[in-house]
Amino acid sequence: MDKIAFKKQILETAKARQLEIVTDFKVRIDDINGVEYITDEDQHDLDQMSANQSNKTLIAMLTKEWEFAKNELDFLNKMVVADSPLDSAVIGAVVVTDHKTFYPSVSVESFNVGDKAIFGISKNAPLFKEMEGKQVGDTFSFNDYDYLIMEVF
Repeated sequence: MDKIAFKKQILETAKARQLEIVTDFKVRIDDINGVEYITDEDQHDLDQMSANQSNKTLIAMLTKEWEFAKNELDFLNKMVVADSPLDSAVIGAVVVTDHKTFYPSVSVESFNVGDKAIFGISKNAPLFKEMEGKQVGDTFSFNDYDYLIMEVF
């Protein structure tokens, strides 16, 4: 396996997955914005105002998540895969442990590249703080799990 080519596949897959997340948030926001409440004569204006306020609150929450997801996508789009493998757990490295394979970059749900499950973690995640700077053979602990780093590239 060409590790650099594999890492490029990981980055491209992470970008595609993050773009899906951004798009999903936008579709949900647009759907809610498009909902019109039609009142019949018996319906009170108060019901209308309550429904509209609930939608505004939901849209505000989704917009915040959408903007966060867009910022994460921007971060991924700025990442570059180096021509040589990395030797410690840093942003952009692939960190293979005895439990999971991590890709320190942004928080992306587990995704597959070929037959390999990859778990994207944010640079701000407590898990990354535990593994940061560690090398092959080092261990770290998080949430009652001990991890042995088997490979970094």
